[in-house]
Amino acid sequence: MPTITFTDNTPVSRCLSSTNANYALLQAQATGTISAATQYIGQKFLAGTYSIWRRAALFDTSTLAALGPITINSATLQLYCIGSDLASADFDLTITRDATQVAPHNPVVKEDYEITQYTGGSGGAKTASTFVNAVYNNIAMTSTWVINDGVSFTKVFLASSRDIAAIAPTKGEWLTIGLGTDDQCPMRLVVDYKLGGGGGNGGARGCALSYSEIQKLDEEYRKFLESQNRPILISSGYIERVPLSRGYVENIMKKKRKKKSEWKRVKYTDVR
Repeated sequence: MPTITFTDNTPVSRCLSSTNANYALLQAQATGTISAATQYIGQKFLAGTYSIWRRAALFDTSTLAALGPITINSATLQLYCIGSDLASADFDLTITRDATQVAPHNPVVKEDYEITQYTGGSGGAKTASTFVNAVYNNIAMTSTWVINDGVSFTKVFLASSRDIAAIAPTKGEWLTIGLGTDDQCPMRLVVDYKLGGGGGNGGARGCALSYSEIQKLDEEYRKFLESQNRPILISSGYIERVPLSRGYVENIMKKKRKKKSEWKRVKYTDVR
């Protein structure tokens, strides 16, 4: 199945954190401090002060609509781990969300810190001690959480399972996650899909596109992404795993054939 990768929209995405000598007040408070530089997710207790770090992650998945009707098979959140401190306890880095999709806001606001508004349950989790440093770590995310309406961002919130459960730390219990502020290790959302609303390639059959036609469609899609100011992932000189939508195939075949009955039989192929 083809995949498409979305990068964390830093500096749109932000870390939200706060400190307090009273853990109950800290965990339940309504606002936090917004930071683009802080890379932690988790909790800490040091010298009489508690700290909590949470993370708002926004991915611009609006370009999915340009692919035409698709079925999303799976979604994977990829986090680049830089380091950790699990002196207090292990925990699950948990993907959650606001079921109403109001929070986190775009751009993030200090009120997005409040944990009680993320009532969408768990959309995926990974135990902190299983993260490997200096590589991307995968967390399977609930595929229905990917927004495909042509306009909206896919918005999730990352927090420690012990933070969500309001369990106070005794020492450090946090992960350091790449933010992508230097374009070296941003969070990524990988979406695996198939063309058609459950119909695989949409029921198309007939002759397949030639290699030169695939290259031309690849270039047309590149121009579309550039015109929309969308990120383009390049691999070996080609757009990385960009699919050919029904519309792009038909546009090319309209130019090559006179009869609509001929180009409608084209098999919709994927650029890998």
